[in-house]
Amino acid sequence: MPISTEEWKTYSILIVDDELDILNSIKNTLRLKGFKVSTAISGEEGLELLKQSPAQVVMSDQKMPGGISGTEFLCKVKDLYPHTVTMVLSAFSEPEYLLGAMNEARAYYYLLKPCAQDELIQRVTQALKRYQSELEARRQFERLQALLIQSEKMATMATYAGGIAHNIRNMILPFQAPLDVIKMDTQEIKEADDTQKIELFAKYCDEIEEMVDNTNVAIDHINDLIESIMSVYKADKKESEFFDLLPIIQNAIRLQKLRHAFDNIQIHFEKTGFDFGIEALRGYLSSNIVELIKNAGDAISQKDGKAKGNVWVSIEELKTDDALKLIVRDDGCGMSPEVRKEIFAPLFTTKADLGTGLGLSAVYQMIQLHRGTIEVESEPGTGTAFIITLPKHQDNKIVFDPNVSKQL
Repeated sequence: MPISTEEWKTYSILIVDDELDILNSIKNTLRLKGFKVSTAISGEEGLELLKQSPAQVVMSDQKMPGGISGTEFLCKVKDLYPHTVTMVLSAFSEPEYLLGAMNEARAYYYLLKPCAQDELIQRVTQALKRYQSELEARRQFERLQALLIQSEKMATMATYAGGIAHNIRNMILPFQAPLDVIKMDTQEIKEADDTQKIELFAKYCDEIEEMVDNTNVAIDHINDLIESIMSVYKADKKESEFFDLLPIIQNAIRLQKLRHAFDNIQIHFEKTGFDFGIEALRGYLSSNIVELIKNAGDAISQKDGKAKGNVWVSIEELKTDDALKLIVRDDGCGMSPEVRKEIFAPLFTTKADLGTGLGLSAVYQMIQLHRGTIEVESEPGTGTAFIITLPKHQDNKIVFDPNVSKQL
């Protein structure tokens, strides 16, 4: 894909060389062709410039007296800015020297000094094309990841559908009997004469009030269920808010109990402390908690196929750290050290056809967005514990748009 002059203006190239004549010559050549160029005379100065203004391509002399070498500088650049394309400038052309520098610095190309203007422009253009190509590949992956996460949510919703329908039917029952009774009572009052109407109204008044109270309780239960579902599956653009995390956890537990997979799994809940208020993204934090409890149940099912075991959920107020600690633990199949290292990587899954490998990846990224931490303790055959610590307050509002895939 050709790179237009307009696109050049959006990209930046950093050149690092302690020889000012060569540095200025390269800078002037590239600027005349419309490239945006900055320069530094040492690796240390180059790193400071990158902090202020990241560059898409970084070129560095390999041998620079004093401080860090060009190879060391480019290694630091790749560690700090892994998507940046790096190039080596050097007067040494020996193959073993060239290959050593390329491999160690993970450089895209090795330019010999002095280099012809045409070659310089060609190689820089190729480096920018490489950056652009990799950027588009990352964007496509992020779009795919976002679609898969939404698909996983819909698949999870389908898993809950039967239990949700069953519970809603049960919750509607308290409406049916009172409505029949009220209809019969009001019909009797209508058909009675004036004297009987007063007596019948007094007779049925308390009965009707009791039925109305029971109906209101049933409505509250339905609203709680709806809130549990909506808090997990809302996909609107969200801004962090201050709320009580305790009912969010209780809703997540209630939602899990609707799954047939949890019929033989006991969920134990414990709280330590009194104030569970937190500044966070309500719906997405709720979704993460649902994901962790769901995974705990899946781990129990994977252990022996009987789906019989225990899940322990606890929330603790850490007053000294102004934080909350959430632990989700199970006595399921557990994980090997090798699996533990990979569980937060996108697309990694141990569930074969049952998972996309995006649930825990999304959990991890959301915890990072909240400046929290997540730890995993697990042993094969004994179970797993996810330990999450979240600050109760944020320095600034967290704004999250699920339609922007790179945030997921």
